[in-house]
Amino acid sequence: MGGRGGHEERSSRARVAIAVACFAALVAIAVACTDFSDLSVPKDAAASSATDAGAALCSGDGVHFEAATGRCYRVVAARIAWEGAESDCNVWGGHLVSIGDRAEDDLVLDLIDAGIPRPVPADAGAYGSWIGLNDRETRGKFVWSNGDPLTFANWRSGSPEPDAAVPKDCVFQYGGSAGGQWDDFRCIVQASYVCER
Repeated sequence: MGGRGGHEERSSRARVAIAVACFAALVAIAVACTDFSDLSVPKDAAASSATDAGAALCSGDGVHFEAATGRCYRVVAARIAWEGAESDCNVWGGHLVSIGDRAEDDLVLDLIDAGIPRPVPADAGAYGSWIGLNDRETRGKFVWSNGDPLTFANWRSGSPEPDAAVPKDCVFQYGGSAGGQWDDFRCIVQASYVCER
């Protein structure tokens, strides 16, 4: 009898093993045949989540998150030289703003107009801010301080002046009625600035 009990036990184990294998095969077939595409997060929800996350990273005084660029912008009304402005932006984790197209140029103009007080009287000085464009390394070869390629420019008539007697190596974006146009200035000029990260 002992031999028969051992045979039944092995047979029972074999049946369990076959049942487990069949179940695993059925699960594999079910997974392979199931369309999981309807389980994805809707695009609007994903975009909203990304916007919320970006906005959370961009909190603080004078800081603005722009969903179209996915970047944070910080407007600083204090007036300092270009190098100090770039250094402050670096401490914040970014650089002076780089402007890649007309839409971003308009955005930065809006930020300047909203965040930087206009001088009184209106002709008391240039109104606008430092941006990251400069030709400090090679006169006439303008580059962004963050390394972005120069793909767009909005120079004021007569600018830039790479051959000026006094080097004008840093770029300023005008606010107000000047429509966001750019001009090259001496880097030691004191101006407000816009950072981005």
